[in-house]
Amino acid sequence: MQRVHPALVPLALAVGLLACAAPAAPAPAAAPSPAGAAASGAPPAAAAAPTSAPTARPAPVTLKVGDLRINSSAGTYIALERGYFAEQGITLDFEPFTTGGEQIPALANGQLDIGVGAVSAALYNAVGRGVPIKLVVDQGRHVPGRTATAFVVRTDLWDSGAIREPADLRGRPVGISSTASTPEILVDRALQRGGLTILLIEHDMPFVMGLCNERYVFDFGSLIAQGKPAEIRAKPVVLDAYLGSEAFAAFIKTDNERISKVLKDVGLVK
Repeated sequence: MQRVHPALVPLALAVGLLACAAPAAPAPAAAPSPAGAAASGAPPAAAAAPTSAPTARPAPVTLKVGDLRINSSAGTYIALERGYFAEQGITLDFEPFTTGGEQIPALANGQLDIGVGAVSAALYNAVGRGVPIKLVVDQGRHVPGRTATAFVVRTDLWDSGAIREPADLRGRPVGISSTASTPEILVDRALQRGGLTILLIEHDMPFVMGLCNERYVFDFGSLIAQGKPAEIRAKPVVLDAYLGSEAFAAFIKTDNERISKVLKDVGLVK
């Protein structure tokens, strides 16, 4: 079965409306009465009722569509299965992606005509840089009592009662479909209800030092330090394990500049 993005539904409707609004060919003029009939005063023969030309079908078009293969696309998958797009002369060429952010470069350089994905830092960055992207229609909403996102728990953990509330996730790995986007925000909000937060695992020291309030430093799987940035930088065990004293001293000289650049690159500061 082929699949389609919901943003194509308005497009299909628009094409259909344009086709219906196209002017019909003018009806053929009635043949003039023969001169003999007019001279004799005989009534002219009844003229045939004019017939309008059939509405022209829209020109066939092929659209490249980014496809995340998720349940919220069900509406347009059904539309495709029922032939609504074929009726409008639309052929869909699907390109699989794992996140909406991955589609932004393809949309920017014309490799995709239509994309789908959550609101994300990649989308905001593209708009901020003048990339010609238009938001056409929403595929899923998050409103009180209804959401297009679900939290999935491993069967054995649910059946055993080990996980029932956000607080039960303490110390457990949690998978997120995409980062720097609304799914990550939703996960963070859920964890906050249980008094938890997200643990970022990253080896880019300037990035971590400039972003996180609390740092945990591991060496071969063992926790060797915990604390604020200034505290972490002053711990000899961290210097010996990761940088060595001389290398760390050189790092400190350019630390602020590197942190500022990293944060600007990811769009966290101007």
